[in-house]
Amino acid sequence: MKVKILQESLNRGLGLASRIVQTHPSLPVLGNVLLEAKDNKLFLSATNLEVGMILKLKAQVLEEGKISVPARLLAEFINSLPPAEIKLELQGKTLEISTQTHRSTLNGIEAGEFPPLPQIQGEAVLKIKNTIFDTAINQVVFAAATDEGRPVLSGVLLTGEADNLVLVATDGFRLSHKIVTQKVHPLASGQLKYILPARGLLEVGRVLGEKEFLGEASEVELGLTQDQNQMIFKLSSAEISCRLLEGQFPDFKKIIPKMFVSRAILEREEISKAVKLASIFARDSANVIHFSFDPSQKKVSVDAQTKELGQSRTEIEGSLEGDPLEIAFNARFITEILAVLDSEQVSLELSGALSPAQIKAVGEQTFFHILMPIRTETGQ
Repeated sequence: MKVKILQESLNRGLGLASRIVQTHPSLPVLGNVLLEAKDNKLFLSATNLEVGMILKLKAQVLEEGKISVPARLLAEFINSLPPAEIKLELQGKTLEISTQTHRSTLNGIEAGEFPPLPQIQGEAVLKIKNTIFDTAINQVVFAAATDEGRPVLSGVLLTGEADNLVLVATDGFRLSHKIVTQKVHPLASGQLKYILPARGLLEVGRVLGEKEFLGEASEVELGLTQDQNQMIFKLSSAEISCRLLEGQFPDFKKIIPKMFVSRAILEREEISKAVKLASIFARDSANVIHFSFDPSQKKVSVDAQTKELGQSRTEIEGSLEGDPLEIAFNARFITEILAVLDSEQVSLELSGALSPAQIKAVGEQTFFHILMPIRTETGQ
């Protein structure tokens, strides 16, 4: 193998691929990235057996070949090099990396020991615009659980029929629900319904953010492997595979409020600032912040306090209707939902001090977020 490639391109590719690799893999080869030079491209492959990635980088291939080398070490090394042309040359099981001013060698493992990554079999389940799918991922994936106590909660439900694709994620304390108007082609087995690992979708989102891997194609293609236990996301110059999660996704429709007793429309920037100020004082009190809704004064106050530090209180003017109400939330949860709302105004709809609240952008019909309040010592 003998390849010439720009440092900037290789660095971006390794930055994405190395994220897939586990810090302490069960097998040494799973800590590696596979480099394969062919067709005037350098292919990077990485996997942890649950999520896999193949990236195609533009390169000048002087001699074809392949080898797997430690992913994180190679990524850190390439990132430390200045922008310039890099030459990669394989000598047996050793990869030689050189520039005009530097030369290093990296011991590898034969490419034959690297596990093959899955491929799409049959027709695609659906094709969806890159920008639309990227937005949908960002709006739901953060609500998935990060622990493995209940595996299905660490995933995102992908379901659809006819002209709607629905993505749902919940960790038991909050829920994000996104509808994408998209023609879905159900498989012969029936309606599209799969649970995808949130971590895998995060990697899909990161690749969608890199124009180099999108190419001229404006859509991402979703397909399944032959045994239908993995989903493949195919772009112009990238493929990401995710092993589907098994289990029954919770009946999330039961926690969606059907009626509200209070409603407030606030400027997103103002409430974001108020939550940020309150969260500073909430760090030592389980990150709890309090909201007081006063429709008669058309104001919402956001406050937090600790006996040791003191108190912070911010008042926000807005459009309020319904009953006066006091409710407490996790500050981080509020911050994360506000970060994915692309609007000037936010709607907060409350069904009670201890009942789920609904948060969404004003005028938004395709996305909403459900957040459970926190029971405080006062019962509010």
